[in-house]
Amino acid sequence: MAEYSVADAKNRLPKLIDKAIEGEEVIITRRGKPVVELRPAVARPAPPTGSDQWLFERRIRPGVGLTSVQLLDLLNEADQDEHLFGRQLSDPDARRGTRKRRR
Repeated sequence: MAEYSVADAKNRLPKLIDKAIEGEEVIITRRGKPVVELRPAVARPAPPTGSDQWLFERRIRPGVGLTSVQLLDLLNEADQDEHLFGRQLSDPDARRGTRKRRR
């Protein structure tokens, strides 16, 4: 196990990388305490193919038959109706007049 300070590692980085690839344990220290360990990278396995197919199948949903502009128009109309009439008639509390009033 070889330990090198940050300053030494900065000056010798290519050589330290070669040592790590050869299998030697290389530790870089800062103020005498180990902070980094150099070791060869392990090849990552390829992601499994076909495992996300269920996700794509699930994302396909039947449409609602309206465009986003039409949906926004409907929402804006509902807001305007509430502004004009005070409360929406579809609200069960609004029909009975049981909603708590603000003071």
